[in-house]
Amino acid sequence: MIFSSGKRQTVYVSPRDLFTTEKKTLPGVTVYADEEAAKRRSVQRKGMSAGKQWYAAEIPAADTFLYRTKPVAEQPFPALHRLLSRKSLSLLFAGEFAVFRWQLSCYIRDTNPEEARALSARETAAFCHEKRNVLLALASGGELINFVKEKATRNEPETVAAYFSALAIPGVIDEQEGAAAFLLFNPRASLTIISIHREPNAYPAISIARSMT
Repeated sequence: MIFSSGKRQTVYVSPRDLFTTEKKTLPGVTVYADEEAAKRRSVQRKGMSAGKQWYAAEIPAADTFLYRTKPVAEQPFPALHRLLSRKSLSLLFAGEFAVFRWQLSCYIRDTNPEEARALSARETAAFCHEKRNVLLALASGGELINFVKEKATRNEPETVAAYFSALAIPGVIDEQEGAAAFLLFNPRASLTIISIHREPNAYPAISIARSMT
């Protein structure tokens, strides 16, 4: 089995992204490699003298993520290994697997056990190889996401996120304003807040003249 480098990375997230529920094409929380991006996304609370607030956090290594714009064949190897695993194929091509197994069982029914095992292993390997080639031919991670949506029994964003989460792929990497942005499917499992950052506010929430009345 191929393992990731395992080195967690530091990112930044605004309260707006962490706590506000917004309609997205995929569910999850967006965090940023660039601290300024999280700072810009932060909003000063009304009536508060404190400035903007955002968080530093740790997430899994980048090589476990799916890159939205890269071809599937060029995805980081740890993520690609999980995408092409038997578990992934069994989930993504469940209906076709069921038909294949039924046809195979009929074909080897009258074959002696030793030959049946060898034939079953060979045909199953060929079936998986064919499905892996289908995935490897996709031009981008975005196309893969759309492919998963089409294959899902329920064409819902949550189903797509659940599929990738089941493969231990924590999210998708995009680029926003020239910096990496990570969409985390399951932030409870993959995001750890390590510190709070605050911007001092030079202006009081209540004016001096008003406070003296």
